[in-house]
Amino acid sequence: MTVWGSIPLGSTGEWLSGGTPSKQNPELWSGPVPWVSPKDMKRSRLTDALDHVSEHAVGSGTQLAPAGSLLMVVRGMILAHTFPVALAVRPLAFNQDVKALVPSERFEPEFLLQCLQAKASDVLRMVDVANHGTKRLASERLFALDIPAPPIGEQRKIAAILSSVDDAIEATQAVIDQLQVVKKAMMAELLTRGLPGRHTRFKKTEIGEVPEEWEVVQLCDVNERMFVGIAQAATHAYVAEGGVPIIRTTNVRPNRLVADDILRISIKFANEMRSKQLRAGDVLSARTGNPGVSIVVPPEYDGAQCFTLLVSRPGPRMLPKFLCHLMNSEHGSRIVNRGQAGGAQQNLNVGVFQEAIVPLPPVEEQRSIIDVIDSLYQREAAEQSALKGLRELKSALQSALLTGEIRVTPDEASP
Repeated sequence: MTVWGSIPLGSTGEWLSGGTPSKQNPELWSGPVPWVSPKDMKRSRLTDALDHVSEHAVGSGTQLAPAGSLLMVVRGMILAHTFPVALAVRPLAFNQDVKALVPSERFEPEFLLQCLQAKASDVLRMVDVANHGTKRLASERLFALDIPAPPIGEQRKIAAILSSVDDAIEATQAVIDQLQVVKKAMMAELLTRGLPGRHTRFKKTEIGEVPEEWEVVQLCDVNERMFVGIAQAATHAYVAEGGVPIIRTTNVRPNRLVADDILRISIKFANEMRSKQLRAGDVLSARTGNPGVSIVVPPEYDGAQCFTLLVSRPGPRMLPKFLCHLMNSEHGSRIVNRGQAGGAQQNLNVGVFQEAIVPLPPVEEQRSIIDVIDSLYQREAAEQSALKGLRELKSALQSALLTGEIRVTPDEASP
């Protein structure tokens, strides 16, 4: 209960149900009206949709949600992990998997949006399974959700504060998205054509053009050893304290070791698996999940073990970080695509991986390329950290503002 009291969501405005115009009538599917389905519900404010219908389709198979309405997914497998809700910035048609709420004058649309986003976990607990395993959110459960009901002036002020954080989150996410595009393009260029302006002569090889000064080699020729980590059950050897760290696929992200949930195995079992022991500088590549994604074993994990990861131990001609960046690039993806084996569970084939052909610059140029790529990863990591901080701020503000724990003063223009 909030300091203002609450009201059931079902009583906050008028509810509209969506639909799908007849697919047998192509004229209904050529028009200016955006038609929203769950696949469009990826942003918190909607101005368009992938599909469009004609004005004649409105009222003949679908309805139009006016600007300021809230759209929310009430059916579909997406409800297994998230509750998509968005504000219609302009009039939008929508399908039967979506419901629209047209808020009454008592409620500010942006305020209701923030409330529903804050209560997403509560909503997901209401989801049940309909026919054929489809996830469904029953109207009676959704309508019963408690919504705080502060005066409209406070609603507007709360919404303005939280929306400003949303704007910062979206701007930061946009920077990250652009950085990822730039990083992908630059890695493809750096790892196959070298530093900008350094090379003027190129040669054709089986992997495409590379600088004339570079070699093209098989991975087995530049690695001292390539093997798979522990591939037998290890659960019996897990220990709560001490022991030896064991790195799993879930701990591997591109160029980053996720150490939050690294497990440990007994020293006895680790000694039995001594031939699989890792060294600092080994390159670990996932064989399942996201095959090919790689990290370099950091110094603090020297002597650790890994579970079913592919381990490459580069010799003096190839720097570990260069191999790691190569595997996390488009060239690495091509190696993976050629080297996968198995059915539904795809495994990176070790033999094919050993025979994979890769570019090999001189060691000094490898270092320069590594420096540039590392700087891109560092910039992205800084933005990701900022994004995490903004999301934590948003969560804290939602908790304080939407309960009245912290009160706000409405703007003078607000009633």
